[in-house]
Amino acid sequence: MDTMVRDQARTPLLIFYQGLQQQIDELGNRCQAERIDALSFILASISRLSDEVTEATAYLPSYDQKRCLESVKELKDLLDKAKETHSPRPEFKFSRQKNPSALSIKDASVLWRPPIDNWKDDAKEETVSMSPSSINLNSRSNERLDLSLVGSGYGKDITITNVKNCILDLQGQGREESIAALALKDVSDCILFCKNIAGPALLRLHDCHDLVVYLCCGTKPIIEGCAGIKFSIYPSIFLPKDSTNLWDQVEDFGWLKKQASPHWSILPEEERLSDDAWKVITEAKDVNVVASYLP
Repeated sequence: MDTMVRDQARTPLLIFYQGLQQQIDELGNRCQAERIDALSFILASISRLSDEVTEATAYLPSYDQKRCLESVKELKDLLDKAKETHSPRPEFKFSRQKNPSALSIKDASVLWRPPIDNWKDDAKEETVSMSPSSINLNSRSNERLDLSLVGSGYGKDITITNVKNCILDLQGQGREESIAALALKDVSDCILFCKNIAGPALLRLHDCHDLVVYLCCGTKPIIEGCAGIKFSIYPSIFLPKDSTNLWDQVEDFGWLKKQASPHWSILPEEERLSDDAWKVITEAKDVNVVASYLP
């Protein structure tokens, strides 16, 4: 993005571009299932950026309009190249057409089977899935979710999707234990405890609402399509010495104006957990306990 790189100021648009460019570059390091999710997220983000640029043409100078439109096009081109590079090749299979007049024993058994009224698939959607490098939690509500569900999140990418009214405890067992990256999508009315995110992608919140986040993060957290997010510093007594913590340097990809984003705020000190409340909440199994401590 030569036209934008020449602008040394880290504008929200430039930060947004670089964040999406990094995600596209990292597609090759993901497994196929994760890659499909990432492609969908990146495509939606580019579309949203394109809408923002279109709205901004009312007040942007013509040079800046051209620069922004070129940047959006470059992102689309990058994504198209990445899709061509990383899309799986179709598996070659020999096929043989079936004689419609032939009826196998299996076919006959299906035809003979009596109809079942009000049949429903009893199989439930799997809410926890893992790979060597990632953990996915989805479709949970009214419970406490912690790393004991999956053994350990040390060094892994964690994705949490479609979760409501939960305690999200990603603290780990020791001070030095860290996760590589954390992504939340469609998460609401939750309290998140997260320390020691150590990878390059770090924390991303997408379409999340009404969260309280106690955080230690080595780079700036990123939000998009969010509202009512309150950030607080993770207590230093539980962290490794000399930890870099940019918990309050939030980048809002859905807010490209110079004014402060209305979608997130710093949790006031008087609303933060006291030492006694911290102990109660971090050990609570009943999520109803959380309600009395949330601002």
